[in-house]
Amino acid sequence: MINNQLVFKVNSEKILEKTYSIPTSQLINGILQLTVFDAKENVVSQRLCFVQPDQLKIKKPALESLSLNESARASNSFTIAQNLDQEGYAVLVLDGNSESPEDENSMLSTLWLTGDIPSRIYSPAQYFAPNHNSEALDALLLTEKWKRFDWTTIMAGTYPIISYQPQPYISYKGKVTIQGKPASDTDMNLLFSMPDKGMKIYQVKTDSKGFFSLRGLIFEDALQFSYQLNDAKIPKEQVQVIFQPDFSFVPLKGNLPSNNYILVQRTGEEKPAPEIKRYMVTKSTQNTINEKATLIEEVKLIQSKKDKTRELNEKLSGPLFQGANETIFDFVNDNNNSAQGAMNILQWLQGRVAGLTLEMDMGNYVPKMRGSTVNIYLDEMRIDPSQVSTISTSDIAMVKVIKDFFAGGFGGGGGGAIAIYTRRGGITGSVNNSSIPSKLKQITLNGFDKETPFVSPIYGNDNFNSISQDLRSTLYWNPYLQVQPKEPTTVQFFNNDNAKSYKVIIMGFDEKNFAPVYYSETIK
Repeated sequence: MINNQLVFKVNSEKILEKTYSIPTSQLINGILQLTVFDAKENVVSQRLCFVQPDQLKIKKPALESLSLNESARASNSFTIAQNLDQEGYAVLVLDGNSESPEDENSMLSTLWLTGDIPSRIYSPAQYFAPNHNSEALDALLLTEKWKRFDWTTIMAGTYPIISYQPQPYISYKGKVTIQGKPASDTDMNLLFSMPDKGMKIYQVKTDSKGFFSLRGLIFEDALQFSYQLNDAKIPKEQVQVIFQPDFSFVPLKGNLPSNNYILVQRTGEEKPAPEIKRYMVTKSTQNTINEKATLIEEVKLIQSKKDKTRELNEKLSGPLFQGANETIFDFVNDNNNSAQGAMNILQWLQGRVAGLTLEMDMGNYVPKMRGSTVNIYLDEMRIDPSQVSTISTSDIAMVKVIKDFFAGGFGGGGGGAIAIYTRRGGITGSVNNSSIPSKLKQITLNGFDKETPFVSPIYGNDNFNSISQDLRSTLYWNPYLQVQPKEPTTVQFFNNDNAKSYKVIIMGFDEKNFAPVYYSETIK
């Protein structure tokens, strides 16, 4: 047996120093369980061995174009040779003097040894190191016993009972009520708002007690959606949906994992150990790096929005409708959610533009600026204020309020203008399409914790030059570095204050050849 799969079986009436050979050409590296049974299927003898320990099938990536600089906070880089069979890697770069979990229990030893052997093994990574001792691994397996299952119970037809079934990712159970009573056998539409994917509709049907389930959901952070019954005769105010996570907690019946730490009372004069001091400095440095990186991203986001708004203004506005004193409201690149529910765009502008007031005249809003009437233009054609109420806010791409003089104004344009631009072909952006679900009841479900990206300083940027001390042990980390199809994959990182060598760890899996991809070496 290997990986709980039968790979070789032979029936023999009598064994008198007879030798059987197990072909290994189709086997993979791993622990092989050998068991001999008697005629009554009782276990006579068994042992564990490792398949081809001297021929480990490992795909080792090649590093190229190494550009290393030992100077403090210098830029370093290397490339991973192109491999068409690989889609991505997990890459970790450490200070060469720091400790790595791979030194004790590597990915290879976890995959091939400690994942199957529950007993404590001293430094399991040594059995798969480049200069490992195969006989030592065989001696270790001679003393171990397979504990994933017991042959005696299996032969007796008694199989393990799985008390707790694995959960299908994120699952929620919902209950629909109408005026407090269960909505049995009712069809309901769920409208999900998916980031970068727009709106998705999903139909569910309740059971006799008004319950329904959402299983196998995979999403991070939070997911917002609206709901509505298919029966239009039932007012939405009478419908209520309550959600709760659809999983059960598994009680811990055993002891907590043991650890090597002993809690003792510290004295007032005791100083922290060097490792603790380094951790405290690194923690403070990382907090500063995160703050600087967040500030840079916010500035980039604001600048990006400004650039997109400026681009939209240049695309929609003619030269006569551009002035030095203008306020632009971008409905393509900015999420102006409040405008979606506005009945009249002029009402929405009031309070957002300094000095703009509205007066009612013959049932229509008339905009005024400093007592003077402001002309209104639709796609740079003058319109009457009565026509504004017919313009849907969802059709508006941009609104521009021009104060004082502008060249395109009627009679000189001294009173300014309100220019409304509608959406047209070629205008793209994060268009807010929440007008429909905003009229429905909304619910937010919590998903997996959002992945926190690893942030490293970019010392070429002035924002990071104020960091007083950099003792980071982790210089680079990317859980999924995507392979470029036509060029080598590049890894770039910045040194800390004192690193002179670097531990590079690269992990992956070659699905085509069914082999682990692994690199763990110190470079300098």
